[in-house]
Amino acid sequence: MRLGGYVFVDHLTPETWVNKHLEKGFNSAVLPINHTSSQTERNDYVSLAKEHDILLSEVGAWSNPISSDLETRKKAIDYIKNNSPLVMRLARGRVSTLPVLSAQLGTVQTANITPNKHSN
Repeated sequence: MRLGGYVFVDHLTPETWVNKHLEKGFNSAVLPINHTSSQTERNDYVSLAKEHDILLSEVGAWSNPISSDLETRKKAIDYIKNNSPLVMRLARGRVSTLPVLSAQLGTVQTANITPNKHSN
């Protein structure tokens, strides 16, 4: 079994990223780069992760493809599409998104809630 989680470092580099995972005892990781990264940077993350037996478990596509704002939704869908080749190549096809219908993440919006017709 593999254990992973998000790690935060003051200055993100492949080395600081790997070291923080090792410090936390993680051997599974979210790749902190996207399709805009250079091939050299991608290679550095992948090779260091492999060297330290850290499984690349996902590439994030943190965007909002179901936003009620059409422009936000379009940008998010384009971002996910552009990131897909990287996901398929580096993270075994795993991608995470955090879609919500509101402009503000973490807020409850009535548009997101279906009334419970069986409550008293």
